Amino acid sequence: MACRHFLTSISRSSFKHPQVQSKILGACYPTIVRQPERLGIIGVRHTSKGKVAAGAPKRKSVPGYRVAVTKGFDSQHTGSLKGSYGASDRLLDDIMIRKYIDGVFYDHVCSDIIIKRKDNRIIIAFIVQRECDVNQFYFLTAMSEKLLSEVFGCIVTFEPQSASRLLYQPKPKA
Repeated sequence: MACRHFLTSISRSSFKHPQVQSKILGACYPTIVRQPERLGIIGVRHTSKGKVAAGAPKRKSVPGYRVAVTKGFDSQHTGSLKGSYGASDRLLDDIMIRKYIDGVFYDHVCSDIIIKRKDNRIIIAFIVQRECDVNQFYFLTAMSEKLLSEVFGCIVTFEPQSASRLLYQPKPKA
């Protein structure tokens, strides 16, 4: 009820900026019995989808907060079994690992990142392009293994596999 009284007082006050007012009213729209006429159609709830660039791979089109729902098979662990704790912590760890690898290996990775958890070990597998600087790649791999091992407090190993060609070909910008 407080939200409804707040909204009606705002609509009657001298505060008439339409963009700000529509944002305030749109946030509490489910509590409004009758929608104000001057706001037009608001409150229609659509599912939020990230923008997909033309030619972008499927893994880039899934936002990070939807990883566990649409890409749960990329994280292999027994954290969702009955009696196990910390499933949400593992989800956040997996999101952080994926973002870290996408940031560090941005030129090299050409597939999805598979994260496997076994006992006290995290295994990260992905496919890399063959046309990359080997010394730079080995340095990044060793540095990432050491850093992630220190962050998570367990053994982190990488299992990169090389591909002779790109698995997807981004479309050139016109």
